[in-house]
Amino acid sequence: MRLLRSPLLLFLLAALLTRAPMFGNPVIYTDEEFYLLVGSRLLHGAIPFVDLWDRKPAGLFLLYAAMRALGGHGVLAYQLVGTAFVVLTADIIRRIGLTFSAGFGAICAGLAYILWLNLGHAGAGQSPIFYNLPVAAAGFITLWAVLGRRPPFTGLTGAGCAVMLLMGLAMQIKYSALFEGVFFGLTFLVLAYRQSGLARALAAGALWIVVALAPTLLAAGVYAALGHEQAFVFANFISIFSRADTPESVLLTRLALIAVVLLPLIFCAAWPRPCDGTDGRTAFRFVRLWLAAAVLGLLLFGTYLHHYLLPVLVPAATGAASLLGRPRFRTAAIAILAIGFVTGESMMLISLKHHGSAAQFNRIAKAIDPAGCLYVYSGDPAFYNATDACIPTRFAFPSHLSRLEEAKALGVDPLAEVSRILASQPATIIVSVPYGDENEAARRLVLAEIAKDYGLSLRAKLGRDDVDVFRLKTLPAGSAPPGP
Repeated sequence: MRLLRSPLLLFLLAALLTRAPMFGNPVIYTDEEFYLLVGSRLLHGAIPFVDLWDRKPAGLFLLYAAMRALGGHGVLAYQLVGTAFVVLTADIIRRIGLTFSAGFGAICAGLAYILWLNLGHAGAGQSPIFYNLPVAAAGFITLWAVLGRRPPFTGLTGAGCAVMLLMGLAMQIKYSALFEGVFFGLTFLVLAYRQSGLARALAAGALWIVVALAPTLLAAGVYAALGHEQAFVFANFISIFSRADTPESVLLTRLALIAVVLLPLIFCAAWPRPCDGTDGRTAFRFVRLWLAAAVLGLLLFGTYLHHYLLPVLVPAATGAASLLGRPRFRTAAIAILAIGFVTGESMMLISLKHHGSAAQFNRIAKAIDPAGCLYVYSGDPAFYNATDACIPTRFAFPSHLSRLEEAKALGVDPLAEVSRILASQPATIIVSVPYGDENEAARRLVLAEIAKDYGLSLRAKLGRDDVDVFRLKTLPAGSAPPGP
């Protein structure tokens, strides 16, 4: 019961308990491995989208660069910072929950957010755990305005600017925050119209749009000043529309899995329970509308990769506070949290077994030739970061060149790029097992070059997969050119 009086401490303990098994493991998910790689190379002068290509916003890589600067290879640093973001987000969820639920329900909502992250493959550093914090803060400020409470800013216009700036920063971590930003913006427009009329509401709305776009416009301006505006625009806004369509059966399967994970929280949030007082009913209605906006964003964004459910967790867990806080529902609330904990930890352990351990990773990393460049054709980009090897291509995320879905979305012919990489004779090539939607022609090119000029240095298990490390039989003179 003492922990219930110190919710921030309770959230910290819960986050550490659920996330500590991941600490120090460099091969949790390839996405965050790559973010850390780009952040690391950014500190040494590499330019995202130019020297290392991806379609995530520049702000995400700046965030990872800051975490990498904390020391070491950055693995534990980003995982600990991610844990801090999770704890703070959970506390904002609790504070929002208190506007329409009892303290117990609000605390349960914060705990549910922490526990459900592992169900969404976010036990370490997926981008939503970072942008969920500014989104939650923006939602809290918006709710204050809806309830007519004076936020710690100058009037409605100032509060709207604060919210839009938070959402602009969130969009520089991942652009999918746009949908919730639109909802908050429309909410402020309605409030401004009621307070000051149409003309002033439209003027304020124009200002809020500019503020929301400011971080992205700043990033675009920096790239334009460097002469790389085309690379910025293509990576951020064009390439995504050139990816091949995912089969409908795959999308439906992914969406069904997302629905299974979200269903308990959405059920609790949708439970028709009247709240005490006008403010409570208003706050609960606002959170439900926020949840609807987040779900709509998930549906419109498409592809339905499992971690795309993570932004929905903030309003879903917040809305769940209403039912979780009912006195007669306490036993059921504890049971729901217990199920979330057990299921999440089980999924985390399965993930660790699937992706591999730090010991397995380090054994493979030691087999990489330190004298030349490294090419990870398929596998984990973490090998680049662990070895500080030069990279013979700006497409360092392996599946960009090896996945059929990406073939027309890179701005280059992937087979021509693979051929160019092989012609440069990298000292080490890493090849993992074939996977679905792989560009078989690219694999054939790599295996043909390996058969001609490379020898097998190590075959080892990394999780469930075999990883082959091939080293060049004769290292060419002048190898190891400066890479990104």
